[in-house]
Amino acid sequence: PVIANNNGSEGIQALVYGNNLAGALFLDTQANGNAGDGFNVHAVSAAGTTLAAFLSSDLAYDILPEMFGLDPIEGPGLGGITANENGGDGIHLTMESDESAVALFGGVETAGNATNGIWSSLVSSNGGASAYLLDVNSYSNALGAGIDLDLESEGDADVVALYATTAENGTDGLRITANSTNDDAFVMLGY
Repeated sequence: PVIANNNGSEGIQALVYGNNLAGALFLDTQANGNAGDGFNVHAVSAAGTTLAAFLSSDLAYDILPEMFGLDPIEGPGLGGITANENGGDGIHLTMESDESAVALFGGVETAGNATNGIWSSLVSSNGGASAYLLDVNSYSNALGAGIDLDLESEGDADVVALYATTAENGTDGLRITANSTNDDAFVMLGY
């Protein structure tokens, strides 16, 4: 895994700008104990799509086989995405796109941060905005929400959260705003 712990500002700061695709993928990455945000990610696409993914290889070993009624795969994964005990948000994500904005969170833990566990803003001026969460645990974040998602789009605004746990946060456990100015808005929470 990539580890960015105990830094004087952000653990990881990624500024990603693309004319068509602006993508940021974090696999088995840890950002803990930083003075600022654990992850501070800003993705902008002037004429296309933004994609941000925070994913754990542990999902392939544990959660996905269980969802399909299979036994877990033998052997350990490489670890999950962790953003714990940071001075700001665990994960702070802003996305701006002309077409679609898509955020994926899978196998993520954000705990004990000074503000929010996950704070995410997805804005699409001409397309849809979607956030998908699978096996996300966000707890004991002092001054903010466990998970705070704000989606603003011209097209569909969709949030799907499965196997998500939020507890003992300073404000909301899970806060979702999904606003579509010209199409559908949809939120699905499940197990």
